Amino acid sequence: MRSLTIYRLFFTDSKCYHQGTIQAQHGVQVHSTGANNPYLKRYVQPDDGRLGKNIYNNSHNNPKGTVCANAYVGKLQDGTVAVYQTLPWDMRCWLSGQGRNGNGNRMGYIGFEICEDNCENRAYFQEAVMDKAVLLTAYLCQMLNVEPWTVVQETPDGPAYAVMDHISLHNVGCASNHGDIGLWMRKFGMNFEDFRRAVDDALDEGVDVTYIDFERKDAMVPLKKGASGDRVRQLQEMLLQAGMRLPRCGADGQFGHETAAAVLAFQTSCGLPETGVCDESTWQALTAARGNDTGPSSPAVIHSSDAGAPRSAAVAGALQAMRTALETLEDAWKEAQHAAE
Repeated sequence: MRSLTIYRLFFTDSKCYHQGTIQAQHGVQVHSTGANNPYLKRYVQPDDGRLGKNIYNNSHNNPKGTVCANAYVGKLQDGTVAVYQTLPWDMRCWLSGQGRNGNGNRMGYIGFEICEDNCENRAYFQEAVMDKAVLLTAYLCQMLNVEPWTVVQETPDGPAYAVMDHISLHNVGCASNHGDIGLWMRKFGMNFEDFRRAVDDALDEGVDVTYIDFERKDAMVPLKKGASGDRVRQLQEMLLQAGMRLPRCGADGQFGHETAAAVLAFQTSCGLPETGVCDESTWQALTAARGNDTGPSSPAVIHSSDAGAPRSAAVAGALQAMRTALETLEDAWKEAQHAAE
């Protein structure tokens, strides 16, 4: 049995994570970054004490990003090669791009990136590609119950197998035209078939994974009445997706009585503490809920047994409507009192 450690730091600030398309996965797509920077901190943030800080704030964990992988392989700040999971395994990544016969992301390929260096360091290639990336791919194949040459889909240009890199997906018309990771492998006299064979060997031995979860050191600042801005607008959009009502103001970026009532109703429906303030646990529950989906695993899991059985969405909606009406009357009364003074 071979072993692998996976650090789990979900990209909760990324647009991909918040769009959160959950799908059945059938294979693994292997990519490399194509830039001479083997350090994970370029792509993975925030700093967890191992990564180091990205001073340019251009990681893939951002709300405007167009590239987002399920995992990344590369160097920590101390030079150690590590694996970071950044999206739930059942969440669609944004990696392959569109090809003439389809899109690898939509076909059910879990995707990860390997941080390239100058592609001339054999020791780094062996550790990042032929060790960590091979073990990660084998573990995912093990999880999906597939082998490297399992056919995911027959295309007019040939079979799309369960383990593909970017160029092999492109060659069967299921990705954009990029040469990774084949170009890197050829530098050392290898090709992607060598990678698949290494994955197959690892599957024969089995891969045991230990997960280490990220503990936030920069806990979210709670959102409450009086707050405003993009973060509040994002909160309001998630509330609407979760079935809560904002009939007067909608997603206007202003945290008023209506938003507080919606937050409180959502907390009631999930068995969370009923505060009307969006704290970390409420935010993560909304992220996981996303419209009425059960949603993917998230950094925090809410157990209904810990807080009593959740109430139905209908009851929560009714409670919210009542609270909104009462607070509207309260506002009107205060305004009348102020006018009378």
